[in-house]
Amino acid sequence: MMIARRTLLAAATTIPFCDPAAALAGARDLPIPPSRRLGFRLLRDDSEIGLHTVTFDTMGDTLAVLVEVNILVKLGPIAIYRYSHRGVERWQGRRYLGLETRTDHDGEPHWMRAVATDEGLVVEGSKAQRYVAPPGVFGTTYWNQDMLRDQVISSEDGRLFTIKRTALDIEPVPLATGSTIPARHYNIAGGLQLDLWYDTAGQWAHLAFNRYGATIVYQRL
Repeated sequence: MMIARRTLLAAATTIPFCDPAAALAGARDLPIPPSRRLGFRLLRDDSEIGLHTVTFDTMGDTLAVLVEVNILVKLGPIAIYRYSHRGVERWQGRRYLGLETRTDHDGEPHWMRAVATDEGLVVEGSKAQRYVAPPGVFGTTYWNQDMLRDQVISSEDGRLFTIKRTALDIEPVPLATGSTIPARHYNIAGGLQLDLWYDTAGQWAHLAFNRYGATIVYQRL
C-alpha cells in the first residue's frame, strides 16, 4: 500500500518539459529550502523512532513535493508499532494541483487523493467520500504554513478537519545537531491536536504532539 519514490516521480513527469528554474521561479514565494530537502528525526520520550523527509523536485513546470515517513517503535527487541507514509504534492507556481498518499498505520492501510479540477479541489480517501474542498484548503504536509487555515485535509485518509490556530511566541527550538534556532510557535486545536514551529525564513522547523500517552517530537536535521 506504499507509493514508491520512482512511482511518484514517474507520475509527476507527465507534465511537458520546460526549464526547471521556471518552476522554482513560479513558486518563489513558497518556503522551499535552498537544499530542496527537509529532514526530521522523530523522538518518542527522547528515544529515536523514525525519520520524516520532504524533498522538492521540479518536473516540467510543476513542483513535486515528495513526502516519506517511517516509524518503528520497539519494546526491547520487539517491534510494537510500525508506520509508513508516502505522498506526492504538486504545485504549479502558487497553484495547488493536489496531493496523493498511501499510509500503512500499523497494518491498517489508508489512502487519499486530492486533485484540482474546474469545480475545485476534489478529495476522496479511505475515510472520506468524494467532496469538493473549500477554496484555499490544503493537505497536512506541514512544510507550507499556508496550510494553517480554519480547515485542513488529512494527508492520511482525506477527512476534512476544522482547526483553531493560535500564534504564540518566537522560541528557540532544538535541531538534531544539538543547536537551536528561533521559530514561531503555533498551537493547533480541534480536528488536529499538535504544535508546529516555523523559522524566520518561513520554513518548517519543529513539531510536537502526544500519542498513546507519549510525547512525539520532530527535530530538524
